[in-house]
Amino acid sequence: MNKCIFVGRTTRDIELRYTTGEKQTAVAKFSIATDSGYGDNKKTNFFNMTAWGKTAETLEKYAKKGTKLILECQAVQNQYTDKNGNNVNTVDFTVLNFEFAESRSASQQNNNAQSNQPQTQQMSITDDGFMNIPDNIGDEGLPFN
Repeated sequence: MNKCIFVGRTTRDIELRYTTGEKQTAVAKFSIATDSGYGDNKKTNFFNMTAWGKTAETLEKYAKKGTKLILECQAVQNQYTDKNGNNVNTVDFTVLNFEFAESRSASQQNNNAQSNQPQTQQMSITDDGFMNIPDNIGDEGLPFN
């Protein structure tokens, strides 16, 4: 089985291209940023993605820079020889399915908050794995009602 699941944000607007030939197929190449760890151990990783066909067209249309996505992918290993004669191995990820991880309005609010204002409310994970939620967050800040 070869399946990878990512939750991350697009690092830029997705650009769509088409293959050449009789039957043109849409292809979108983009990257996502994912976070791991907490506090001083927090690290951001970047992964290159490729989407094909209707999936590529939908992502290009709706997933702008900073959109949080859940991506189901297949890892593809590539081998080639570079211009210096060195053998190079890379791993790329082909998107099989995706879902938006937040509403469009939440995504826009998040992008505006990150670019224009510092975060005013901090949420943290406790030692027992639960999240501390401030009392004044209000219903619109929670992912459920």
